[in-house]
Amino acid sequence: MPHTQKPKHLLDSGVLHIPRSFAVAYEEMIDFHGLRDQAEDTTHNNKVFGGETDELTLEYFAKRHILSAARCQCLCLDPNGDLREISQDFLVSLSYGAITLLDLPSASGAGVLCIISIIAELRRLEIAPLLPLNIRVVACDISGKALELYEENMSKLTTYWAESGISVEVVYNSWDASSISSTEEIMNVVLADTATDEYVVLFHAFSGFSKAILPGLSNSFEIILARLRHKRYSVIWIEPESSQALSLLKQIKMWILKMPWMKSNPDSPVGS
Repeated sequence: MPHTQKPKHLLDSGVLHIPRSFAVAYEEMIDFHGLRDQAEDTTHNNKVFGGETDELTLEYFAKRHILSAARCQCLCLDPNGDLREISQDFLVSLSYGAITLLDLPSASGAGVLCIISIIAELRRLEIAPLLPLNIRVVACDISGKALELYEENMSKLTTYWAESGISVEVVYNSWDASSISSTEEIMNVVLADTATDEYVVLFHAFSGFSKAILPGLSNSFEIILARLRHKRYSVIWIEPESSQALSLLKQIKMWILKMPWMKSNPDSPVGS
């Protein structure tokens, strides 16, 4: 997207501003759940990763929901001009048709819900085309509470999206990232809708996970790509900036290079 087309109320002088619809929904939720004090606590704590318990999930929602959204907003609006074609291609893939978007781990939906809100805003301003867009989200997380928050959050945004011609359906799934059987079940859900034109897979914020999960995560990653390899699909992996994230991304590159269908593809961008 040319810099001149980026709305100033979303990106101004390199500063990102969360879409108003998304921000209003979040504020309503933190007040309803009694989390405003926690959300406004500026005490620095890098060890907020969420988890299976309700307490950890609510802490993550209060302290990291907006940060997760902002990372995905960077993907869409590319404030520093670092992503170029990646950002543009991502927006194009979500511009029209029937899309199945696999969101994992979804947490409370910050990334995907912010992305759809940005697309709705671009369509409202006629920066993005007003073509029919039906998005089926397959949200996956180990925390049942996170999925409850996701559903609550989405319910506050669907009317706004519909005004821009975006129809969204979300299928909520419990998912163990280290389990082959759990991942196979998720992919059965993903591929159940045969009307899908394109699949988009959004991985995010795995770098806070224990290293013990990496072998299982590698298997799950391979299953997802294997099941989609004959489909039209895109994969995006987003991590917060950290040494752990850089180490994980190096691991991911190694996983991809070991996949036989990737090694035999001369057009694969993995080596770039």
